[in-house]
Amino acid sequence: MRFGSRLQVTWELDPDAGHARVPPLLLQPLVENAVRHGIEPSDSGGVIRVRTRVKLGRALISIVNSVPAAASQPGNGIALRNVRERLRLMHDVAAQFDTKREADVFRVQIVVPL
Repeated sequence: MRFGSRLQVTWELDPDAGHARVPPLLLQPLVENAVRHGIEPSDSGGVIRVRTRVKLGRALISIVNSVPAAASQPGNGIALRNVRERLRLMHDVAAQFDTKREADVFRVQIVVPL
C-alpha cells in the first residue's frame, strides 16, 4: 500500500514446486530486502518477481528485484545469512542458496530437493 504504483510484483508459481519443504517464512526476509534495497530508494519504484519451478526433481525458487542507479544504504547481511543457515539446517548440502547482482537487478536463487 505504501508504495502504490511504485511497486510491481509478479508471481510465477509452479504448483508442483509447492511440494518442496522449506523453512517457515523463508521468502519474507528476502522480499523485505528486495523492497528495502531495490524499490524504496528509487524515485520511480521497481519490480519484484517471485518465481518457482521444478527442474530435475528439485524446486527452484527465485526472487529478482530491480535495483536503482543510486545505491541504497548497505545492509549487514543478517537476513541472507539467516536464510542460508536455515536451509542448511533443513537440507544440509542438498540445498543451494545463491545471490548475484546482474546489471540492474539483484537475484536470489534457492534450490531444494522435492
